[in-house]
Amino acid sequence: MSDKRMKGIHLWLIIGLCASMAAGVGLTTNIAGLFLAPVSEELGLSRASMSATMSTCNIAFSLGGLFTAWMLRKCRFKTVVLLGATVTAAATLLLGNVTSLWQIFVLQGIRGLSTGLLGMVFATMVINQWFFENTALITSIVMSFSGLASALLSPVFNRIIETSGWKIGYYISAIAIALLYLLLIVPKVGLTPESVSAEAYGNRKETETSQPQQSDVSIIVTVLLLTFASLGGLTTSVVQHFPGVARSKGLTGDTGALMLSVAMLTNTAGKILLGAMIDRIGVRRSVLIMSVIIMAGTAGMLAATGSLLAVICAGIIGLGYSVATVGVSMLTREAAGVGGYNKVYPFVSMAITIAYAAGTTLSGAVYDKYSHYSYIFIAMLVYQTVIMLITLYLTGRKKQERR
Repeated sequence: MSDKRMKGIHLWLIIGLCASMAAGVGLTTNIAGLFLAPVSEELGLSRASMSATMSTCNIAFSLGGLFTAWMLRKCRFKTVVLLGATVTAAATLLLGNVTSLWQIFVLQGIRGLSTGLLGMVFATMVINQWFFENTALITSIVMSFSGLASALLSPVFNRIIETSGWKIGYYISAIAIALLYLLLIVPKVGLTPESVSAEAYGNRKETETSQPQQSDVSIIVTVLLLTFASLGGLTTSVVQHFPGVARSKGLTGDTGALMLSVAMLTNTAGKILLGAMIDRIGVRRSVLIMSVIIMAGTAGMLAATGSLLAVICAGIIGLGYSVATVGVSMLTREAAGVGGYNKVYPFVSMAITIAYAAGTTLSGAVYDKYSHYSYIFIAMLVYQTVIMLITLYLTGRKKQERR
């Protein structure tokens, strides 16, 4: 069954999913950098080794998403949520008591797996079952909370760490994570609306006609989706280097910090914008338009010599996060169908994370060798060109199948 009206249970579910993204990504991955310096200094660890523990968490996050569909088939919805929330909060709490590097590696790995279990794969699987209209917009709103939460809470936790120490920072983070996950645990919701005697939002029949429920996905479609995701991850990885980009152009450190902040703002706004565009004009045109805009910003960054243009172009490049998250998710749904989505998307999501980590390292290596980032921005123009070609092929292929 389906319902054209947005009811209280649908709103609660959206709120719960937003909270889970804020807890599992915003309060773990995105603010992890705040703990890097104080923990390494107090425990006598190198920054490189602490950075490696963060990479371990990110890789474990992508691996956790591979188990999401299997766990939801084997266990009750609330059991999976409770397990992920408990392990994440407990691991975060224990991070406040670490005394050696191996303990941090273990806890970050555990925390990465549990947050990955309730990460983007989990959220989009639930959305695909509960919503058959405005799916892209709802997906974009949920995903945007990972960046929004970190943007709002980073100054708060930075202050806590400065005044009370990193241990208290981890303790308070654990409490905040537990409280946020409660918003998904308390309401009477499940993986499907039928499991809690509710109705999905929107017209299920129209959605099933436009997006067949096939579960078999061809190798070529899978490879192209993985390529799209990887290129999206590589595009966004340069954002963490914006302070270095500013210095390489002879700009001030304040300009570099502003470039990063603006990119984080467009990260959030871009996801919502792309989601609204996809619901209105479709995946094909929306991704193509966004990619052209990103290419314009990238070309502008290559030519930028002043602060104003660099900041504007940084904000445009920040829109790349929308393509690497909402765009990837909705193109996967379009190309693989709702039935094939659960099989393919966990691997697609993992490709984004791995490519992002590799791209961050690659950008640093290019700068070390050439003392500038021009080759990275040139590569980004190629990435977006390929993304556009893949989008044209997959959406065109789907149109032919419908005919």
